[in-house]
Amino acid sequence: MVRTKQCGLKTMPHIVIKLLNDAGFDLQEYVTLNRWTEWPKPPLTYRYPLRVMHYLCMKLIEAFDGSACGMGYRMIAQLKS
Repeated sequence: MVRTKQCGLKTMPHIVIKLLNDAGFDLQEYVTLNRWTEWPKPPLTYRYPLRVMHYLCMKLIEAFDGSACGMGYRMIAQLKS
């Protein structure tokens, strides 16, 4: 079993999964590590309503897809036999 390490690269998970499959690995587990979207912080400017709408859209997406809450992830892959 091979455990991938979390690194500072902003690589999309679907790209890593394809690379693992191309290299002969089978994905066993995928976990998103980041936290849920937080309420927008001040300053209360004219753009604040836009930030609140952006927050609400992100919360709606997260409600239907838990993996959408961040870019931090951990994968466990095993060599195909």
